[in-house]
Amino acid sequence: MSDVSSGTRDTYIKKNEIDQNDVQRDYNFLLKMNRNLELSKRQKTELKILKPTHSNSNNNNNRKKLNNKQEIILQNVRVKKLPFGMERGRMNKSGRKQKNWFWTVEWLMVDNKMKVLQKYVRYKSLESSTLDELKPKDWITEGVEYSIFFKDIENNRFITFPHDLSLSDALANRVVIEFPTLYITTENISNFEDLKFVDYKDTLVDESSSSDSDSDSDSSSDSDSSSDSDSDSDAPPEESSSKPVTN
Repeated sequence: MSDVSSGTRDTYIKKNEIDQNDVQRDYNFLLKMNRNLELSKRQKTELKILKPTHSNSNNNNNRKKLNNKQEIILQNVRVKKLPFGMERGRMNKSGRKQKNWFWTVEWLMVDNKMKVLQKYVRYKSLESSTLDELKPKDWITEGVEYSIFFKDIENNRFITFPHDLSLSDALANRVVIEFPTLYITTENISNFEDLKFVDYKDTLVDESSSSDSDSDSDSSSDSDSSSDSDSDSDAPPEESSSKPVTN
């Protein structure tokens, strides 16, 4: 028994007995094997790209799952992972080389309508480098003012960064999809209609206020509990609350 279409056979055929069906059978077999080999190579490459880099001494690389979506923490940055095989995931080459961490960073030059004018992906962006050092050099001519900003997808706003800010500080506690995207424009930020912009320093105030609020709430709860037990009065303790500063 044999199968011409699949290229399989279960008997040995002498050279002088080979006919056209045997040739076709062998050809189909070799073609199938070549396809399987190419598929295996492609899958191996994709797995290598998508494999997260782990640090021996850094807890930032722990895997987490939030809101039913896979998310990992890398270098104090929350990285949302896309489904296996998607293009952006295959583009992601972020990782550690020797003792340094490099990000893949997507740069988009936009106008005040957020229309993308130019796009550039830098695969080796040292996290300790400044944004000015990492920006595409030929996009901005000397003397031209420009702004660099980042989309805060959690709060639906854009954060403007100082040019001398390091990439690691700019991305700290931010959320990115596979790898960061930074926007750059030569237009005045005030000309971007219907978009909310906040200064980087203001986001630090927000984060500090939020942290203080949590601490104050805990202290207030402890104080209220102590008041209940130590006071001779039957009157309930005063309620107090502290809300984080919002823009």
